[in-house]
Amino acid sequence: MPAGRVDCDLHPSVPGMHAILPYLDAHWAEQVVSRGIESLDSVAYPPNAPLTCRPDWRGPDGLPPADAATLARIALDPFGTRIGILNCLWGVPLVFNEDMAAALARAVNDWLAAEWLARDGRFRASIVLPLQSVEASVAEIERRAADRRFLLSVLKPPDH
Repeated sequence: MPAGRVDCDLHPSVPGMHAILPYLDAHWAEQVVSRGIESLDSVAYPPNAPLTCRPDWRGPDGLPPADAATLARIALDPFGTRIGILNCLWGVPLVFNEDMAAALARAVNDWLAAEWLARDGRFRASIVLPLQSVEASVAEIERRAADRRFLLSVLKPPDH
């Protein structure tokens, strides 16, 4: 692999629950809609806080980039960055229900794969885990481990 810069601290913004709905199974999509859950933004990492994003990287709405093309244009291209590792800090760990947290983690990881990793080959991602359940976290790691674009898959021994 050629040498080059790696940015290991990029935080993709989930623009809202509407972005995740297509990646949820029917039961959980209905639960999100019927409960009126619009976002999992956290007070620990609020989108409008000054430290959540460089001021010059914010869009016209004042929020951090919520799409792969914009983040690549501002965070990778100007610096000649070869790899950008996405760490999605959306509030999946804040959900009390273990099953809902597992469904949301799966959906966020599927969203990252489809909307970020598939759109720019320089991106990699950390796996979002449902920390409420060790078993569900292990299941999500095992589900995503074969996709070498996800960071934990680098721990997998090479195929011989």
